Amino acid sequence: MSCRKWEIQIVRWHGGELDQEFEEALLRHLETCSRCRITADKFAEIDRFLLESPDHPVPPFLNEKIVSRVIDEMRQDSLKGTFQHFAAVFAYFRPALAGIILVVGIGLGVLMGLNLSHSINTSSSSSGSSYDVLAFSGIEGGERDSSLDFIWTDTSGGGR
Repeated sequence: MSCRKWEIQIVRWHGGELDQEFEEALLRHLETCSRCRITADKFAEIDRFLLESPDHPVPPFLNEKIVSRVIDEMRQDSLKGTFQHFAAVFAYFRPALAGIILVVGIGLGVLMGLNLSHSINTSSSSSGSSYDVLAFSGIEGGERDSSLDFIWTDTSGGGR
């Protein structure tokens, strides 16, 4: 086992998490490895420091403030968790939604293009159903009028 793995075992040993077999193997390794022995001594020194340091009393209002703050954080996290879960469910559908929007957009573009090409199409001017201004004015057929007065002519006789 590498020293890095033994260091993890040293931390577990000081936390009281090692069983008898691993503890004996660790003690045998500490007899032969000076690096791990130094690490174990440092952890022992920290443990002694924490045990010897006096406990400072905590004011009662501080304890209540900490507890209320933790409760508020938990409430916010539970609400946030619900929203995040809701958003995560729809996250799977984002590519499909983007694809649907893309297909609808392309379809509308094609329809608009067909409508535009139909309105510009001059071959249908003979039937009189074209909305093309040039075909309507008769310019395409070789008749060139000097003005566009015929557009403003009132057929009911009311004038311009």
